[in-house]
Amino acid sequence: MNLPGYAGHILYVDLTNSRITKESLDRELAADFLGGWGINGRLAYNHIPPHTESLSPENAIIVGTGPFSGTIVLGSAELVVPTKLPLSGGIGTACGGGHFPIMLKTCGYDHIVISGRASKPVYLEITSDDVTLCDASNLWGLDAYETVDELRPMYEPCSIIPIGPSGENMGRISMTFIDKGGTLGFGGLAAVVGSKNLKAMVACQGDKGIQVADHLRLQKAVDQMIEEVVSYRLRPQLLEGVTFSMTSKWLEGMGMPIAGWDDIHRRCRKTLACPSCPMGDKEINRLTEGEHAPLVAYLTDFMAETEASTESALDNHNRAVKRLAVFNRNGICRSNFYNVMNLMVSLYDQGIITKEDTGGIEIKQYYDTVLQLIGMTAHREGFGDIMAEGPLASQKIGRGAKV
Repeated sequence: MNLPGYAGHILYVDLTNSRITKESLDRELAADFLGGWGINGRLAYNHIPPHTESLSPENAIIVGTGPFSGTIVLGSAELVVPTKLPLSGGIGTACGGGHFPIMLKTCGYDHIVISGRASKPVYLEITSDDVTLCDASNLWGLDAYETVDELRPMYEPCSIIPIGPSGENMGRISMTFIDKGGTLGFGGLAAVVGSKNLKAMVACQGDKGIQVADHLRLQKAVDQMIEEVVSYRLRPQLLEGVTFSMTSKWLEGMGMPIAGWDDIHRRCRKTLACPSCPMGDKEINRLTEGEHAPLVAYLTDFMAETEASTESALDNHNRAVKRLAVFNRNGICRSNFYNVMNLMVSLYDQGIITKEDTGGIEIKQYYDTVLQLIGMTAHREGFGDIMAEGPLASQKIGRGAKV
């Protein structure tokens, strides 16, 4: 199909039967359902049975991108992934930025429909010439960063969507990333991937180009977008210190314990940006001094991540970076985790749960306790098996526990 903006094919992956097929993207489908969101929604409607369980083989994962990806349109390197989510039981859509949508289109695909369940751990390798399910037994058990580090040397240039331990163990508050930076998933997307024994997806740089219908009109529109973006009054703060610098004074005004952090954060971070993004709201953070140094962490958003358990601003900052890195490596949504953590602290304070339930752990918002519980939740170990249920943990506890 020669349709500007589209690669022209949908990839179907049946994990149960190890069957991979591709179909041409129907022109009427592209016209009736706008962009990647629209077509993804239609594919989800077609391939996710209404009453299927989220962690069953019958549930499908739809991975797709839109007609702007691979062009000069600002912020267009976005991937959308609908599936039936285990936290809500409903269909939800994850959205993340990074190189994967562009790599996917250079291989000739706009969308992937993944169904079934592999008999053993596998990862999906996508190139211009071939699509293969590869053995991932040696990757199972690795965290999200380690998985990317293992696969990247084999396929570079490429983009990788891994899952960490929380996804492998089907935690309802699991999430994942595009490479190590683009947040992808809310409500247990990684658990759906893990339930299919799919450890990762690798899209290599292909040799297929993207056609544009009207180059001059597109360039004019993008030039106007660039003017507006460059004139944004907080752009200098974002480029120097990402979202944290943009909001630090506001956070301090709310009484957050981050005094002195802005200078510390700017010294140890470097901006990361998705393709076609003129802002760069992600970062690589290298701790070279203080507690937890040396440490390299990839952060998508450091805003509102606070800590006040030490006397030193440097060590408090470093502890906050470390905690967020542990979330990301394990593939746990920090927002969901904090919600369930607050619930467990409340239940513990009320005496509804005790040390007998927690394996001797005092459920408090102590720094070391939180780190311990993140790891236990990711691996469903001990009390972490309950916390991995997210807000649904109250049902597992019973005894009048309520969200």
